[in-house]
Amino acid sequence: MYYSGGYNSSVVTIDLGAGADQLSLSTGYHSASSARVTLGAGRDRITFSSVDDNGMSTGTVFTDFAAGAGGDVLDLNGYLARTLIGWDGSNPFGTGGYLRLTQSGADTLLQVDRNGTAGGANHTTLVTFENTARDTLTAQNLNGFAPTLIKGEEIATAFVTAPASVGEGADASFRLGLTLKNVTSVNTTVSVTFLPAQSTATNGSDVNVGTFSGSFSITQSPAGEYRIDLGSIAVLDDALVEGEETIAVRVTASGQTFETGTDSIVVTVKLRSDDGVGTEGADSLTGTTGRDVLSGLAGADTLSGGAGTDLVEGGAGADMLTGGADGDVFLFDAAGPGTDRITDFAADDLLVTTAAIRDSNGDGVITFGGDRALDLAGGGKVVMTTATGGRVTSLEYDGSFTADGVTYFVYSRIGSAAGVAEADALI
Repeated sequence: MYYSGGYNSSVVTIDLGAGADQLSLSTGYHSASSARVTLGAGRDRITFSSVDDNGMSTGTVFTDFAAGAGGDVLDLNGYLARTLIGWDGSNPFGTGGYLRLTQSGADTLLQVDRNGTAGGANHTTLVTFENTARDTLTAQNLNGFAPTLIKGEEIATAFVTAPASVGEGADASFRLGLTLKNVTSVNTTVSVTFLPAQSTATNGSDVNVGTFSGSFSITQSPAGEYRIDLGSIAVLDDALVEGEETIAVRVTASGQTFETGTDSIVVTVKLRSDDGVGTEGADSLTGTTGRDVLSGLAGADTLSGGAGTDLVEGGAGADMLTGGADGDVFLFDAAGPGTDRITDFAADDLLVTTAAIRDSNGDGVITFGGDRALDLAGGGKVVMTTATGGRVTSLEYDGSFTADGVTYFVYSRIGSAAGVAEADALI
């Protein structure tokens, strides 16, 4: 089978199927064409050639190249003879520096520099071997040329600094940095792009990732590192109960090489949730100094929000609930009532239910029963005290709001300024 790239850009998908096949790939005139090739079972032979003195990269991807003894064969002789400048026919992976293999994640990149060590050009990716470890490729796969295996970090001219993880509570933001290595004179265009498909965190609700783009012309003596600040990523402390999430961004710097062997790299940062979720047993959950969401589920739980405006929900079972400093919301779902105790219900705290509490005379004031406990609509009870141990025996009704199809009823201490708006902001 023969494939030749078009005059400009084109992409073709090839599936050779089973059997020992032969495929000839050729770049077109001034072509940036590419091919995505599935070889199938059997030992296949792929021949590269170039009809263009520019020798531009074809960007070919092999999805299932069989590496090692008895595997597939890539014949580059025609391509190299036409493309490389000053090549004497010896191993292009050798001291001439024309070819190299580098690992990029699960893939191996075959990269070419048409000038080799003579300089004046950069390595570009000629072939990507998907899901292939670089040390599995041998001379048998490369038409007799023994490959030189290069670690990505050894050829990198740039690297990104970022924290491995950040938390919702105390960490309000973090910064990305780009460092260029051994710089004397360089021109580069740098960009940062959020990758929603590779992120579990949502831009705009979990984090604020803006776009970054800038061109840099750098000259310095003596040579050394040059650092570019890529800006700040804000971590938002939302009110949803979530597990650990991932933030992924792509950093691109033209003319530079990252450890991926290309001019771009995907940077991932773990976003640790400050939310606490219990189990069906007895749990002890403690919040942070920021805004937390604590949910005990079933069992006799002990929940403590700490500082910050927290959302505390004991769930089923007899729970001990402490909001901590700042205005907190204690949420009670009528579907799963327990006999709970709130230990520090303050003037800026709120009690919110999903079923209205009975107001016997309709005056907007809920007076507790003779046992000085609040009777919930679902049959549960709540004993409420202040932080100093005083009993709370009445509440005022502040109103209701609906979110995601659920109506919430809001109550606070008599005369409190807190109300529906504060509850709505946390739920």
